[in-house]
Amino acid sequence: MILEVYDLECLANVFTYTGYAPKTKEWFQFVICNWRNDYDKLIEHLKRDKLIMVGFNNESYDYPLLHHVIKHYDEYKKLSGNIVAQKLYNKSQEIINQQFSAIADKNKFIPQIDLFRIWHYNNAARSTSLKDLEICMRMENVEEMPIHHTHWCKPGDEICILDYNKNDVWATYLFLNVTLGRTDYSIYKGKNKIELREKINKKFNVNVINMGDVPMGEELMLTLYSRKVGIPKYVIKQRGGTHRSTINLKDCIPYWCKIESPEFKNFLNQIQNKTIRGVKGEFQYSVIFHNYKFDFGLGGSHGCCEPKVWESNKDWVIVDYDVGLKWSN
Repeated sequence: MILEVYDLECLANVFTYTGYAPKTKEWFQFVICNWRNDYDKLIEHLKRDKLIMVGFNNESYDYPLLHHVIKHYDEYKKLSGNIVAQKLYNKSQEIINQQFSAIADKNKFIPQIDLFRIWHYNNAARSTSLKDLEICMRMENVEEMPIHHTHWCKPGDEICILDYNKNDVWATYLFLNVTLGRTDYSIYKGKNKIELREKINKKFNVNVINMGDVPMGEELMLTLYSRKVGIPKYVIKQRGGTHRSTINLKDCIPYWCKIESPEFKNFLNQIQNKTIRGVKGEFQYSVIFHNYKFDFGLGGSHGCCEPKVWESNKDWVIVDYDVGLKWSN
């Protein structure tokens, strides 16, 4: 397996590719433009066996553009670097303006790992830019693209673009280390998000490599349930919930559930004696535990601390959790 962290930049008349191989610590940079055309070298580089590419938001942007570069090689190799760069720029803008641009896994030329999706930053409420992460990771150099994408570049401009490209790839590599649990930050230290997804794929044959934690759990439950009952996943999704008229909540309590605190034991007793029909407001319950209020309803469990300024210190960190749940069919 050859792991390569990469990033693309595509301007009006210049296309650049920068890759970094962590294992060998090698850098690879290619340019397609009027005065430098590395198209053949780039394709040769990408055709290496067992290549796996890592990026940030590469599922929605970088790889769809790179897929286009590879797919149209036989057509584009006959053209000048200037024309190819302009065609790639047009494709780049098309991808940016598409609502859904990702390439299906079965159609990809090269497997992709997208840190943006693994951390569920493709959720609007959690969306985080690579620049934000660079600041959080305390990078010494945080750069914005020095040249606007509409700028008509001249010889020498590609040097500035490649430097910026390299900085983004390095930031992605540092964030890859966090994703692999190679960090001193206590919340993430030793927790390899990619290894977890690979184990799930191997054990259950469910490809969740580019899913956040909650979507990964949903996909796993949906797929396993679909296999168990012999109903296609899309049919289960179309139903939009349970086909039963009532649900006995005691049937939703797993056999391994063991609760010790009196507050939640009382809540468990309430559940065991409750039958619901899915009508809004029919089930509402609150638990005060360690001076914190947990509110339970049909939509799940909710709770929030009182509005104020919260600051972490050497003894305490601030953690925000969100839990998703699917109805059983």
